[in-house]
Amino acid sequence: MGADLSLIPGMRDRHRQVLAKELHATTAHGLVLADRQAIIAAFKKAGMRRPTLPTLEEVAEWQDHARKLRAEGMTDSSGWDRYATFVVSFEERGSGRGRQRQLVVEQTELEPEEPPHLWQGWDCTQLCQWMTSQLDLTKADRATATTASPPDTSEGRQPAKKSAAAQSVHVDQLAVVGPTTRVDLSTDMLERSPSPLVCSLPCRLTVAVAGSDPDQDFEVLVRFHRPHQSGWSPFAPVTRRGRSQAEFDLAVVGPGRYDATVVAWVPDGSAQPHVVKLPPLIVETSIS
Repeated sequence: MGADLSLIPGMRDRHRQVLAKELHATTAHGLVLADRQAIIAAFKKAGMRRPTLPTLEEVAEWQDHARKLRAEGMTDSSGWDRYATFVVSFEERGSGRGRQRQLVVEQTELEPEEPPHLWQGWDCTQLCQWMTSQLDLTKADRATATTASPPDTSEGRQPAKKSAAAQSVHVDQLAVVGPTTRVDLSTDMLERSPSPLVCSLPCRLTVAVAGSDPDQDFEVLVRFHRPHQSGWSPFAPVTRRGRSQAEFDLAVVGPGRYDATVVAWVPDGSAQPHVVKLPPLIVETSIS
């Protein structure tokens, strides 16, 4: 069950038809999960042009309204209340050892938001047990819980891990870069300076990350938040090694005001993830 997309202000019948056909998004929940760039691409494929073709900011407003509709409809006449919500991603990538797979899971209603939890392989047995175990954890329990991944069930054995004390990953430097401007921020500066970051499109966020082991892979993800809404990311995690930089094109996010969080972690769970909250981020439309 999900809220009807006819309740979304500004969305026309043609928009709903394309969303259903191209992205199989027919409810508010489906619209929230859809990638904004994929929505725009589907409309362009259907031959839409301005003013029928929405902007990324307008699609973001549709998704914000869809989240509100979902929140309002969480309790229905059957008496069932939603206790918890988990988002699970089945991820795959190529490597010199063939295809690698992992599960990434997040509990959406937690405040403050926790970094993603990772499992090697696509076997969901341990994942379901972990999700069930999270339902009755107190806030204090979460603060002391381990972030290491459960056993690698795809191989049927425990993965070899280095100790967290000997292994680390951390965000060194961040920068918001435009065509003629650049604002650099160290993690120390972020703790002292809550001033908003402002950039005009085209612009990008760069994240410099370092690991204690130069041969250790780590991953970086940026999540965006709007007031009273669940976090989301239009980007897949970026994989890097040693000391290197990841870049995120903010045109994918679109104009608007966001709270953003950068998360860096080691896929095998051998180190604590590093979570950095940015000052308010304001992405403006380019003035030509």
